[in-house]
Amino acid sequence: MNASIVIFLFFWAVAMWRNGGLESHLPVSYRIQNVFLSFCLVFYGSLRADFIFWSAFHPNLISKVFYVQSGIFPRLVISLILALGICVTVLEINIGFLMAQQRQKARTLALRFIPFLAAIEILDSVRVLSVHAESKPEIVKIAGPIMILFIVGFYSWIYIFAEISSQKC
Repeated sequence: MNASIVIFLFFWAVAMWRNGGLESHLPVSYRIQNVFLSFCLVFYGSLRADFIFWSAFHPNLISKVFYVQSGIFPRLVISLILALGICVTVLEINIGFLMAQQRQKARTLALRFIPFLAAIEILDSVRVLSVHAESKPEIVKIAGPIMILFIVGFYSWIYIFAEISSQKC
């Protein structure tokens, strides 16, 4: 694991510990879901943030994305997907930390932006899968629907969790 990922996860653990994410007055099912979902959001966001940090110091990573991993999309669309990916990263990390801190704002942000985050994630996964469409079509046929189902399921879980917890509070 790279240092930036470890730093993000350390700050997530500190936020979870200091702000009562594991306190006993909360139901166990709520605590488990909150810990898992906030950890996944921060971890996945930190992976992209690590890519952003590395590409700032190693410009050949961006050229690799543009020329090698563009797939079926033109460069302008790849630029748009990468820009939206940066926004997704910031929102995922922000929502994950706010969930760890038990803030109402996390539920509000999740209810507003999770459908858009899921759509951008699906678009990015289609971009990644389209690179292998001609060389490995059998993998794309299997991995594509599984990847999209995983993304939709994960973001649906976050949306439902935020909706139920905002109704209880």
